[in-house]
Amino acid sequence: MLEEFEKEIKTSKDNFYLLNTIGIGLFLIYSLFEFCSFLKFIFQHFLIITKTDAQTILWLSELIAFILFVILFSYLFNYFYDFKNKASKKLLISCVAAFFLIIILQFLFSYLGVSYLYENYSSAYDFYYDNIDGYYQLNIITTSIPIIEYIIIAYFFISKRKLKIN
Repeated sequence: MLEEFEKEIKTSKDNFYLLNTIGIGLFLIYSLFEFCSFLKFIFQHFLIITKTDAQTILWLSELIAFILFVILFSYLFNYFYDFKNKASKKLLISCVAAFFLIIILQFLFSYLGVSYLYENYSSAYDFYYDNIDGYYQLNIITTSIPIIEYIIIAYFFISKRKLKIN
């Protein structure tokens, strides 16, 4: 009877570890995506108010966000690859809190920041929207960037497994 109880405790600890690990990974990835999107959004509006060419705004903001994603993902992946207490509840709570903080910041900037910018820099926004008309195909091309980000994530996980096995 004691053996069954010990077995049940070990199984519940394994489930706890597995769920925490999945939760940490999910919230880290979503936080990273949202953080890069948030910075891209801010950078786009900065370029708009400086009356940068519409094509440059599209390409440069996507490029900056993509480079930032690659750098941050590589750093976080390597940091957590060797992290000793990967499935701690404190880390899970921190990841969830970071995600919701980023979402709230996105909402506040979208709601308050963009309204303020549009009121004070309406001519810059008019210039941008007048010049964006010809770049819809470019906008379609930039939607493939998340696919590339998923490929990078897959590469890191697959290559790290191979390195660990060999």
